[in-house]
Amino acid sequence: MNTFIKKTNSRTKNYFISMKKYVIIAIFLLIIASFGYYKFGLFTGINYFTALSDISKGKVEILTYGFVERTDEELNPIAKQFGFQFKTMAGCVVTQRFINQVDSYNYAVERYLEKRNGENWLGAFNKEVEKELPRK
Repeated sequence: MNTFIKKTNSRTKNYFISMKKYVIIAIFLLIIASFGYYKFGLFTGINYFTALSDISKGKVEILTYGFVERTDEELNPIAKQFGFQFKTMAGCVVTQRFINQVDSYNYAVERYLEKRNGENWLGAFNKEVEKELPRK
C-alpha cells in the first residue's frame, strides 16, 4: 500500500512541476505581449511591422500629428523627390500609446530613407524645404 501512495505522490508532484512551467511561460509571454502592445503598437494598424509592409508595397509615408508649420500639400511635392510623402494622422490631442505607435512606424520609414537617399537625407530635405518654402 505504501508503494502505491508514493507513486501517486510522485505523479502528482511531477504534474504540478510541469504545470508550474506552463504558468511561468504564460506569464512571460503575457509580459512580452503587453510590452509589445504598448511600446511598438503591436496588434494595431500603426507599428514598425506595418511600416515595413507599406514600404514593400511602395507606400512610403512619414506620419505626423499635432500642429504643423507647413501642410502636407505644401511638403509633399518636395518629399516626392526624396521618395516619400507626409500623412497627418491626428490633431493635437493624442495619447502616449499613439505617439509610440507613430514613432515606431516612422523609425522604420526613416531607416529605409537613409538607405535610399544616404545618411544626411533629412538635412538635404530640410534645406530644400527652406529654399522652396521660406518661412512667412
